Amino acid sequence: MGDLTMHDYHKLSGDSGYSDGSIDQPPSFNEVLQKHGYTIKEELGRGVFLVDKGEANHFVVKQMNSRARNELDTVKKEIKILKEMIHGYIVSYVDSFEDKQSGLSYIVMEYCAGGDLPKKMETQKEKGFFEEQQILDWFVQICLALQYIHKNNVLHRDIRSENVFLTEDGYINLGDFGCSKMLERQVLLERNLLIIMSPHRQVLLERNPLIIKSPHRQVLLER
Repeated sequence: MGDLTMHDYHKLSGDSGYSDGSIDQPPSFNEVLQKHGYTIKEELGRGVFLVDKGEANHFVVKQMNSRARNELDTVKKEIKILKEMIHGYIVSYVDSFEDKQSGLSYIVMEYCAGGDLPKKMETQKEKGFFEEQQILDWFVQICLALQYIHKNNVLHRDIRSENVFLTEDGYINLGDFGCSKMLERQVLLERNLLIIMSPHRQVLLERNPLIIKSPHRQVLLER
């Protein structure tokens, strides 16, 4: 298992809007994890922990505030989406539980030993350029993950390299669905029009506007 830094999992730590960043650990923290069979190995970032369940089973636990109603609703939304996203190139949902005493919720997910894509790019600088075939493979894997979530009426809304993780074998795992939205009324994305604003051009793809906001851009979804 390679050494990981806070950078590798900073997006899993709750930067999606509903976490307050650093969370003081309540006295019941270890007890709650142990009750569900998990042993903490190390803290990977604020609110993100590498845990073991048995000798060789590594997972990542994401800790989130769920005291307020809106925070709890956001946590439940993310859990619901993760549960339904079963795909080879998407971070797998494993478990979730709530500590009502401390007002904290936990999501257990697949551990991506390769870290995130920016870390991979940084370490590659010492070796030279990526092979063209490797770049194409990753691109196709990301596209397949997006195709899957769109077919399931989900918008990720925060696609960037920090949310693209790598398995130990070097395969892509798209993660962090904290900003995601599940479309209502079963609107099929392949029939929608996307207008994506960029400094250089406007790409028009179809009908009635629905504004979808993300931290980096505004997308006009038409149906």
